[in-house]
Amino acid sequence: MKINLLKSSINGLKLFKDSHLEVDFITLKKVSQQDVDDHLVENLFGSVYKQNLLAFAGINASGKTTTLKLITMILELFIQNRTLETLSNDEMFDHLEDESTLINIFYAENKLYELTSIIKRDENGKFHFLSETLKTKPARSNISKEKLLNFKDIQPYRTRDDVEKMAMGYLRGDTSIFMQILKELSILDGRRYIFDMIQFTNFNVFGTLNTIPSGYIQYLDPDIEEIEFINRDNSTNFAKLLIKIKFFNQDVIEIPASDLWKYLSSGTIKGLNLLLAIEKVLKTGGYIVIDEIENHLNKTVAITMINLFKSEVNKNNATLIFSTHYSEILDDIERSDSIYFNTKNKGKIELENLSSHVNRADKKKSNIYLSGLLGTAPKYTGYQALKKSLKNKMTQTSNADSREA
Repeated sequence: MKINLLKSSINGLKLFKDSHLEVDFITLKKVSQQDVDDHLVENLFGSVYKQNLLAFAGINASGKTTTLKLITMILELFIQNRTLETLSNDEMFDHLEDESTLINIFYAENKLYELTSIIKRDENGKFHFLSETLKTKPARSNISKEKLLNFKDIQPYRTRDDVEKMAMGYLRGDTSIFMQILKELSILDGRRYIFDMIQFTNFNVFGTLNTIPSGYIQYLDPDIEEIEFINRDNSTNFAKLLIKIKFFNQDVIEIPASDLWKYLSSGTIKGLNLLLAIEKVLKTGGYIVIDEIENHLNKTVAITMINLFKSEVNKNNATLIFSTHYSEILDDIERSDSIYFNTKNKGKIELENLSSHVNRADKKKSNIYLSGLLGTAPKYTGYQALKKSLKNKMTQTSNADSREA
């Protein structure tokens, strides 16, 4: 059984315009059979399709990482059944007001669910669920897009007070009532559905000690025949972990994990980490979140990672959510409604779906990105300020040289 997030809305964010973030995980534009055949989208029911790719693009400091961390919070909290206390990116709470409202719409087993959760920071700085309301309705194949996400006239199916009064077991203050739905759907089976790779954006070590298939290794570095973790029992002690590396036509070497960077490029390490995580998410049909997918990788390898999700290997319709600085990568994403542009105006993050600006499929997305029309390129005034600062520095250096002479 699989549960899909259709839409996420967060109110009470310090750094976002109107304190609000909203992301659609379903298609906003017309879908062709070719889109389905190419695994760009998954047909959930009727004319409702889930995106298998979501890209967030923007210049530096435009809020891409913050956006991905908030999406990861929602996925881990309600699909992976993590508690507020054990979320992997707890620094995201710094972006929340003392009280925030999370509204999320899910689909599973021919039913739609709307969960409204209010979380509040206590005197110790910890968040807990103040209230929750869950509504549900059948997912009818003839439902219109306008009514799909509208639960206004639906009576609550379950509230947080109901769960506590019905004595369904002790409910921790940092645990959502959506756990009950996951139990009913038999989704709480111990498998991981959410893979957060944000921690590997700039820090490159192996995040797993699984056996690495030779095909993964040779795609990234054809000179390497084999990589093997020798003493996996020391996985908690990185300094004692040993790795065996076999280069073609060379003897096997054994090295401490701390010396791995001397033998493998940062791109190879990053690529292997991603491929091992992608393998897992493809098996479960879950979600993987990658910040700056091109970091440490060349453009071809980054595009290969993306293309895996729109190929026959993605038979379980796993979802890749990633951010990028590479405008060229956007041209390899066929659907404009798969792309969000992050911008920052007067210190506030804004998010726009590209489909509202692109009506023609053949219009190059990289040109829109580079044009800066949506705030996705450094402003000319910033460039002028940069030149002025450099000219001042050059003048100061020349004056200093003259005095010394």
